[in-house]
Amino acid sequence: MGIFDRVKEVITVDISEKISYGNSIRKLSGEINANESAVKTLINQVGIRCVENHIDEPDSEYADLFSKILELRQSNCNLAEQIQILKEQQAEEEEKRRQQREEMRLAKQQKDNEKMQVSSVEQNHKICRHCGKPNDDDAAFCVHCGNPFMNETTKEADAKEDTDVL
Repeated sequence: MGIFDRVKEVITVDISEKISYGNSIRKLSGEINANESAVKTLINQVGIRCVENHIDEPDSEYADLFSKILELRQSNCNLAEQIQILKEQQAEEEEKRRQQREEMRLAKQQKDNEKMQVSSVEQNHKICRHCGKPNDDDAAFCVHCGNPFMNETTKEADAKEDTDVL
């Protein structure tokens, strides 16, 4: 066996051992991290139980910590109330904007109706004085609400008869 073969063998064994040790170390480190995480979870659960069971005890060795917890809880209640107020204000503002949009829509609709009425008049249509809807020029009654039209020719004829009699 030549020197190069011997060097190759030593390097290969050395690398294999390092890989093996590295894998073992990584595996054990992973287990340590998992255990530490489980310990933190258990400590948290113990803390929660301790707080639940002893928070109202004034002479507890954790009284200073419990008072801080109670203070933070009260602060959270106050903050939640502020959130509720803001939500109510937001809802009121949204309702106002909705009403404004509805008023604008109705105003536009009324304006469009007025334009339609004007265009109907321009097209020799009668506009009912009661409901505002257009009717044929020769209609005696509104086709929408039944209101009678004062026939202009009847008025003129009555006026003519009055003048003829005199």
